[in-house]
Amino acid sequence: MLLTAAVWLLTAAPAGAQTLTFTGNVDVAGTAARYQTVTVPVDGTLSATLDWTNPGAKLVIVLSRQNPDGSWTWLMNATGHKPETFSIPATPGHYRLGVKAKTAASDYTLAVDVPDPTPDNTYLTLLFSRSEITAADNCVENDTGIARLDTVVAPELARRGWAGTGTVETGVTRDTAYACLHYKKSLAASWNDLAMLRDSYGWSFVSHSRTYAQNWSSMTRQQQLSETCGSLQDLLDHGHTRADGLFAYPNNSWSDDVQTNVVSTCFAFGRKYAQRPASHSEVVSAPYWDPTAQVGGGRCNDKALPCSTGTNAFYRSPDAVSAMVAGLQQGQWLTLQAYILVTGSRPGLWDCTSPDWHDHWTNDWERYCWTDYLRVLDAVPAGVTVTDPKTVGEAWGRVAPSPAP
Repeated sequence: MLLTAAVWLLTAAPAGAQTLTFTGNVDVAGTAARYQTVTVPVDGTLSATLDWTNPGAKLVIVLSRQNPDGSWTWLMNATGHKPETFSIPATPGHYRLGVKAKTAASDYTLAVDVPDPTPDNTYLTLLFSRSEITAADNCVENDTGIARLDTVVAPELARRGWAGTGTVETGVTRDTAYACLHYKKSLAASWNDLAMLRDSYGWSFVSHSRTYAQNWSSMTRQQQLSETCGSLQDLLDHGHTRADGLFAYPNNSWSDDVQTNVVSTCFAFGRKYAQRPASHSEVVSAPYWDPTAQVGGGRCNDKALPCSTGTNAFYRSPDAVSAMVAGLQQGQWLTLQAYILVTGSRPGLWDCTSPDWHDHWTNDWERYCWTDYLRVLDAVPAGVTVTDPKTVGEAWGRVAPSPAP
């Protein structure tokens, strides 16, 4: 007969455990046994102590473990003198403890120490798309009003004790010269720049494919491997040993087939845009997507101003992004992506000068006001771990193999 105890309490426990306390009464002439089921969530030690009030009674503990088919397998009896104790190694599963009266009757207290899983951290990855180090006019470097990645952004993150993560289009990256990208308006870091950011500021770098690949269904499997696992090898060859943490599908052109059968074999996660954090269980479930939020520019949010008209998206609210960051919960991971961060104003290109962010605008999604980005950084709660995707994978048990391309 399965009966519950009269009282259930959660009390203090040894480090790495939680104590469940059950109280009740057993009587050899009446209800001679009471049973309680506990769940062991992780490998550890299952311990119990049974004490009772009537020294003339004899009580024992019985322990069983549930089988996959729902049946129970007896493990042991504890039949020593009052108080009775046991301690055994336990694997995850359901365990049933019985308190039985062998003689007389008595009230009892059963304290059970159950292994407690290590609490999840909360993670934030500050991702910088294609490691765009500065802006350009028709591929000619123009730093006017630019918070450069190497001289402004990286030092500011370092001041806060953080490091960024950059994506890299490996096929166009040069040894010492910038690569011209984004309609000839952005310049991507060289291999030398990437090494400096890694060695001086602790940055990590992940793949953005070799050639900004998007038409996955038109490629052979070998071509898909070259763009993904092959680009990982490019990064490894340049000393970027944490590159297998994430594959950033260019232009959000992802493929379930490629993610399942190619990317997940050499990267821990694949990037897919979503304006939200992800849970631990979500990202470690196949096919291992990392929902990635963005800050991006566009027309201003003050509809009374001329800058609010046009076909561009609206400038992303730093209030909304800050609230998302500030609301991060234990066991969540947010990847927040930025592009080129800008300051002041440049006619026809952006205006970040107003103290009210609603008046901020840029003519390009890949431009966002540095002051607003700083507001987002200011919202990061204490205790959030700012790190790269591979660190999250290592902590949560998702580390992909790295086969040769």
